[in-house]
Amino acid sequence: MAGKEGGSIKKLVLFMLVCGLLTVSAMTAAAMTADQENLGAFCGGAKYAYISSFPISFSIGSGGMATMTAYVSARNVDSCKLTIYLQKYENGTWVAVKKWSGSNADLSCILKQTYYVQSGYSYRMKAYANVYINDVVVEGDMIISQTEIY
Repeated sequence: MAGKEGGSIKKLVLFMLVCGLLTVSAMTAAAMTADQENLGAFCGGAKYAYISSFPISFSIGSGGMATMTAYVSARNVDSCKLTIYLQKYENGTWVAVKKWSGSNADLSCILKQTYYVQSGYSYRMKAYANVYINDVVVEGDMIISQTEIY
C-alpha cells in the first residue's frame, strides 16, 4: 500500500512540475511576442518556415527626415513583397501618413524610403513581408518599429 501512495505522490509532483513548466513557457512566449511587436527589427529564426530574416530600421533625423528600411530574405520561395507604412500618432490613434510597396521575383527584397515629417508628433513604421510560391502567399509577418518623436 505504501508503494502505491508513494507512486501517486511522485506522479502528482511530476504533473505539477510539467504544468508549471508549460505555464512559464507560455508566459515567456507571450512576453517575447509583445517585445517583438514593440521593438521591431526581428531577424528570422524558428518562428518561420520560409522567411530567413526580416529586419527593419526606422529613424527621424534632426531636420525631420524619416528614413525607413525593411528587408526580407527567404528560402524555397519564388518571390517576396514588402509594404511599409509611416504612421503618425494623432488624436489617440495611429494614422497612416504614407505607404510604399516593393516586390521581387527572387529570394530577397529591400525597400528603403525617406519622407519629411511634421514636427510635434510621434511616428513609427509598420512593415509587412510576404513570401510566395506560385503566386500564393505561403508566409507573412508584420513588425512595428520603435516610436520616434519629432
